[in-house]
Amino acid sequence: PFHVLSTNRLAAVASKQLLITYIAGTLLQLGYGANTAGGVIIMVITIVSLPLELVSSKADRELKVQGMLYNVIKEHEQGDQAKYLIAWAGYQKHAEGSGVPDAEERMYAALAALEPPLGTTVDRQPANLAKSLAELVAVAVEHNDAIHAILKDVVEQAGGVYQEAPLKSIDRIKEKVNNDYKGKFM
Repeated sequence: PFHVLSTNRLAAVASKQLLITYIAGTLLQLGYGANTAGGVIIMVITIVSLPLELVSSKADRELKVQGMLYNVIKEHEQGDQAKYLIAWAGYQKHAEGSGVPDAEERMYAALAALEPPLGTTVDRQPANLAKSLAELVAVAVEHNDAIHAILKDVVEQAGGVYQEAPLKSIDRIKEKVNNDYKGKFM
């Protein structure tokens, strides 16, 4: 294999084209295609096979790239899992060593007190924030930079890397309003 994927593709197409040419030559040696109609058929097959090979080799390459990306993602997931397990073990050891062996249970109890069970409430904007979806979008645009500045500061102070997401399009907002909030945007 070559280091450049396009060279690999060209080599694969060329080798298949050579095979087709050898088969056509063998057919001619055996007497097939000795007349005009047979020769034209062999020539058409040879010519038509080239673009078909280019298309199929591109699809093969895309599948190979997808497979490689999948493997990279799986490797990172395993690495993340290992790091998480190490961090969790360290947290538990610290909790036990600091005289608070029930820290994990206390943490879960505190979290339960903060957050109602999933699906029992629907987060909504304050009713006086906007009277229409267009007004709500205008408010979001107006406060977008300030919100992102606050979030970026929190994430970076925690050691993370903040990546700002774009505002949702009107179509996506309408879709979420209908699917997640039963048509009620406020």
